[in-house]
This record gives sequence, C-alpha cells and structure tokens, in this order.
Amino acid sequence: MENTQENGLNPKEAAVKTEAGGNQEKPDSKAFKKAPGGKPGQKAKAVKGKKRSSLAGRISALVCVSMLVVFVLANIVLLNAVGKSFDKINQDYLLSTTAMNVEKARKSITLAENAARAISDHLEEMYNETDDGAATVPSLLKDTVHLSQRRSFEEKYLLDSVWEMIRHDEHIMGAGVFFEPNAFQQGEPEYAMYLGRDNGDENKRFFKFLDYKFYGNGAEEYYTKASQEKVSHVVDPFVSSITGETIFVLVVPILHNDQFMGTVVVDLNVKMFDSLGQDKSGEGAKTFFDVINKDGKFVYSSNPEAVGKNLSEYVGEETFKNDIQSKFDGESIFHVKDSHRIRYFAPLTIYGTDWYVQSAMSLDLYNQGKHQLFVALATAEVILFILLQVILFSALKKSLSPLGKLAEESDKLADGNFDIKVSYAQEDEIGRLVKSFNNIVKRLTYVVSDLQAKLGAFAQGDFGSEIKEDENYKGDFRPILSSLQDISTSLNSTLKNVHTSSSEVSSSAEQVSSMAQRISEGTTKQASSIAELSKTMEDITDQIRHTTKQAEKAQQLGVVSGSHVETSNQKMTDMQGAMEEITEKSKEISKIIKTIDDIAFQTNILSLNAAIEAARAGEAGKGFAVVADEVGNLAKKSQEAAQNTSLLIEETIGAVQKGAKFTEETAEALQSVSESTNQVNDLIGEISKASEEESAGVSRLSDGLQEISSVVQENSATAEESAATAEELSAQANLMNDLVDKFKVR
Repeated sequence: MENTQENGLNPKEAAVKTEAGGNQEKPDSKAFKKAPGGKPGQKAKAVKGKKRSSLAGRISALVCVSMLVVFVLANIVLLNAVGKSFDKINQDYLLSTTAMNVEKARKSITLAENAARAISDHLEEMYNETDDGAATVPSLLKDTVHLSQRRSFEEKYLLDSVWEMIRHDEHIMGAGVFFEPNAFQQGEPEYAMYLGRDNGDENKRFFKFLDYKFYGNGAEEYYTKASQEKVSHVVDPFVSSITGETIFVLVVPILHNDQFMGTVVVDLNVKMFDSLGQDKSGEGAKTFFDVINKDGKFVYSSNPEAVGKNLSEYVGEETFKNDIQSKFDGESIFHVKDSHRIRYFAPLTIYGTDWYVQSAMSLDLYNQGKHQLFVALATAEVILFILLQVILFSALKKSLSPLGKLAEESDKLADGNFDIKVSYAQEDEIGRLVKSFNNIVKRLTYVVSDLQAKLGAFAQGDFGSEIKEDENYKGDFRPILSSLQDISTSLNSTLKNVHTSSSEVSSSAEQVSSMAQRISEGTTKQASSIAELSKTMEDITDQIRHTTKQAEKAQQLGVVSGSHVETSNQKMTDMQGAMEEITEKSKEISKIIKTIDDIAFQTNILSLNAAIEAARAGEAGKGFAVVADEVGNLAKKSQEAAQNTSLLIEETIGAVQKGAKFTEETAEALQSVSESTNQVNDLIGEISKASEEESAGVSRLSDGLQEISSVVQENSATAEESAATAEELSAQANLMNDLVDKFKVR
C-alpha cells in the first residue's frame, strides 16, 4: 500500500479515496491473521458449522416460555378451584342422596310398622274387655279350634286388617299374628295366623294356622327375642322358603299390662329399597346404593353381584374394620375414599337395630367432570397458545427484519469492507440504530485511512514528521492517536539513543575482547602449573596409601599373635587347674589307702581272734583255723600293698606339685608376652590411623587442586568465549549503527 503523504493526500482525502475505492485491504489485526503458510495479512476464514439464531425466534421462545409458565400456574390455580368445586358438588350430592335414602328406607319400614303397631294396639284394647262367652264358634283358620263370639269377631278383624296391610304395600310378602298359649282364647293352647298373596295374586289371599311349636319355645329367634326384650326389632334378611325372595322380618310385640302376649310379624321384601338413588340417572353401574348391617353384610344392594356378600370383600378386611366399622356407633354421616370409590355412610336405626345406608360412587364418575373440564380447557389453551405464538412470531419477524440487513452489513464491516450503506425510513429505535451504525462506518473509514498513512510512514522508517492533534479521534479513538504520538516520540528518542549506545558498545566490545585474550593466556599458564602440582600430590598420596596398607597388615598379624598368646595362657591356666585337681585326688587316694590299711589291721586282729577260738574248739575248729590263717596272710599282704601304694602316691604328689609350680611360672611368662603383644598392636593401630588421616588429607588436597585446575580451565575457556563474544558484539554494534542510520529522526 502506498504512503498517502507521498501521494500528496491529507487524511480526509485519503478517507474519501478509500471509501470510493470499494473493497480495499486495511491493516486490521482482528480481521487478519497469519495463515498456516506463514504470510501475514491473509484474511481469516469464518468458522463453519455455527448456526445463526433468529432474534424474533428467541423473543418468541421467551414469550412462549413465559406464557406457558403463566398458563400452567393459572391452570393449576383454576383446576384446583374447579376441582374443589366439583368435589363439593359430588360430596353434597352423595351426602344429600345418602340422607334422603335413609329417610326413604325409614319411611318404607315405618308404614309397615305403623300398620303392625295398629294391630298390636287393637289387641291390647281387646284384652281390656272381658270375654265371658262360651267357645262355640269354629275358627276360620282351623275347624278343630272353637272361639267365643267375641274372639270370632276379633279373628275376622285380624284377617281383614292383615290382608289390607299386605294388599296396599307391594313390598310386604306376608304377615301374621302369633300368640302365646291361651293368650287369644282361653282353653286354646295354640293359636297363630299367617297371611300372604296366593301365588303372587294381589287380589287373592291365602292364610293358614300355625302351631306354637313352629315359632315358640325357641323355634324362631325373632319370637324369642320379642318375648324376652318386649320391644320391636328387625331381623336381618334371609331367603324365604315359601316365595324364594330375600326378605327381612319386622317384629312388633303384643303386650298387656307389660305381659308378653304374642307378636305381629311382617315379612318385607328387600326390593323395597330399589327406589334408593333412582333420581341419579344415566350413570349405570358406577353408582351404588346399599343397606348393610353392623357386620358389613349387605341387607340390600343395587349391585346384584354384592347380594349375599360382605363389604370387607370389596374394601379389604383391615380397611373395613379400621376406617368403616369403627365409625358405625356414631350418629352422623361419614365417608371413606379408597382406590376405586368414595363411599358415604349414614345410620338407619329401626327399633334398636342398626343398619347403614351406603352411597358409593366410582372415582371415574366422581372425577369425570374435572377431567372433562381439564381436557376442554387444555384443548382451548393449546389452540389459543399456538395462534398467539404464530401472530407474535410473524409480527416480530416483520419488525426485526431491518436488523437482519444491518447484521449482513456488519459482517461486511467485520471482514474489512467499509463500502456499505444502510437505510431505514422510520425514526424508531431501529432507525436510530441504523443512523448510529452509518456514523460508526464513516468514523472507522477515516480512522483506518489515517492510521494507514501514519503506519505506512513508520514502515518506511520515517519518524521525523510530528503527529498533530485531530478532532476525528474522539472518545475511545483518542487513545489511538495518543499512542501513535507516544510511539513516534518514543521511537525517535530511542533510535537516537540506540545509535549512540551502539557506538559505545562497539568501542567497549573491542576493549573487552583484548582483556579477555590476556586473561585466557594467563589462565592457560596457571592450568599447566596446577596440573604438575596435582601430579606430585597424587604420587605422595599413593605412597601414603601403601604405608597405610602395610601398617594395617602388621596390625592384623599383631592381633592374630595376641589371640594365640591369650589362647596359650588360657590353656596353661586350665592345665594348672588340672594339676591342682590331681593333687586333691591324690590326697583323697591317700585317705582311701589309710582306710585299706586300717581294714587290713582289723582283719589281722580278726584272724588272730579266729585262730584263738579255733584252738579252743579243738578238733572241731581245725578247718576254721586254716581259714583264719589264710585270712591273716591276706591281711598282711593287703597292708604291705597299701604301704607301697602310699609311698608311690606321695612321690606322685611331689612330682605334681613341681609340675604345678613350673606351669604357674610358664603362665606368668605367657601373660607378660600377651601384654607386650597388645601394646604392639595399639602402636600399630595408631600408626595405621595416622596414615589413613594423612592419606585422607592428601586426597582432599589433591581434590582441591583438581577443582582449582578445573576452574582455571573453565576460566580459560570462558575468557576465550568472552573474547569471541566481544568480537561478535563489536560486529553486531557496527551492524546496528548501519541499521539506525537508515531511520529519519528529529
């Protein structure tokens, strides 16, 4: 690139020329880098594979996430509130339905009970009237039974009343009046009637006479309970042997002056509870209404499969006992929720018998409204959410499209192309951004062109021109101009100093080279002298080492001789002890010989005594006298042998004592030799130790000389290298002078 000053252009003209020239290279260190080949100025390639992100897409995504969070939070609050509302509606429905079913069941039973109570009250009034008539009228129930005129009338009344009760209530399968013996007619121990529909015909009745053994004396539990407790009660359902229907029995006692006279019995079909919950239509088998006893057995169920079963089979034995049966003694309605259904229970007390009405709804049905609302709400929100996102993205994309053009032109600017122009008609934020971008391009164009001119002059070695102030270098551009001024001034001054210093370095280098040469020659002579001295010290060291080795050998021989002398001395000591022991043993042998001598003497005396005794014995003792004579001879021989042995032992003891004396003298002589040998060994050891110390000292002195020789040799080599370096430094100083002369300085 040509220097703008050489072309006669000022910086402003250069900027205009650069802008008109199109794509022109500019020395931007960020836009250019050194290629692998090594040439600077080669344009760096853009990184491949990096995806461009859309601002409209990011804003839409941010808004989408924000709206999604808001929708989720709003739905959570809304669904929670709506769920509670639906739960409240379903709970209120089940609560009211359960309470209503209790009233329905109680009303149905109460109608039958009122009719039975009316018959019981009528019979109590009958007992208040005196019956003195003769039993002449045959009974309508049984020909063999005769009644009085008044009781015959009462019989007809009972038959008609019971039939009317049955005929007007389809749920009454049959009814009867059972009396205690002689309670209806004196003299008639058995009397009881039972009426029902004839083969289901509502207009045709049948009735029959019952024997007391059929129901009395504990035959029927319900009758026995009424006779003992004298209160109305209900018997749990069972299958009738007559009709095959499941029935339960209402028992009303007949009393007169608190005396049990009999019962009114009403058989009720459990189908009377079919009306429970019929106002809830269209739910099929998902809602059940049941009547159960305290043990959980189904008295009635709208689910045919549950008839004859126990509630614990559906909810579990533990759940039934802990969560349901434990609350049966209360008077209020309660509910239990398991994994399949929610169940409401309300007490149904009939004359002391506790039953419970259950309204059960499946959780699918219970949560159906909430689920439908959730699906509808979620569908509507998804559609609305997608529609809003499409509208928002389209609007953002259209509004932000000028930024895409601005980004493309910015890429050109990043690549060093200043021939760009961006236009935007609106005066909004993007318009102000485009205007600022154009001003940036204009300012960058001027600054780059001006820097190109000034740096081109620096490249030619021209530091003589002074860089003046320029109003186009504002803000963060101001430090660039200040840096150029500082660089120009600093380099101008530095080059002057370098020129002066290089001259001085050249002169000093010649002096250093001469001195280094002289030092090298002196160190060479020192190295030779030290080498000769080192050789002499090595010879002395070898001689001292030889002497030391000889002293060590003499010391070793002295140690061996001392050891042998000590061994001989020890052996003489042992032999002296042995001689003393022989002397002691000889003394003991003398004692033994003395003992033998005494024995021989005693034996001789004994022999004389034996000879005397043999002489006294005459002929009889001749043989014994011969023996005594032989014993005497033997004693004399023993005494002579003992005396001879004693003399020999005394001579031996004398010889041993002489040997012991010689041994003691020999041991003393050996002791003296041993002490002298130890002294010789000590002297040889001291000589050997002194020789070793001398050898070590000479070795250290030799090592020191060698080290001095090495240092002298290194100094000599260093001096030679210093001389060579000084010569090279002088040459480089001359070369530096030649290079500095090329620069133009103020």
